[in-house]
Amino acid sequence: MRKRTKIALLVFLGLAAVWLLGDLIYASMVAYRVKKWEASVERDDDGVQRGCREYTIGSGQIAVLLIHGINDSPRCYHRMAPVLAEEGFTCRVMRLPGFAQPIERYSQ
Repeated sequence: MRKRTKIALLVFLGLAAVWLLGDLIYASMVAYRVKKWEASVERDDDGVQRGCREYTIGSGQIAVLLIHGINDSPRCYHRMAPVLAEEGFTCRVMRLPGFAQPIERYSQ
């Protein structure tokens, strides 16, 4: 191998090592923060975060199904659903499986 090629390879390997080390540090920081956040969350007996259960509100003849997006929960409709119910709709706010549950369950 020529000297330039060896130097380029060493630089590349050095940068790759720095990248991987940075990724490891970042992953460790995120894991720590997730664990800390999980400890602060109140959950019901089934492990669902308080205030994030599915629910039905209103009694109108027309029904509206509200489905939360990714990394969210039924809590995102806590203002909208009562307004729709006042307007005469029956609102069913559902919780997708795994959402608002501990990270271990959600990740599966």
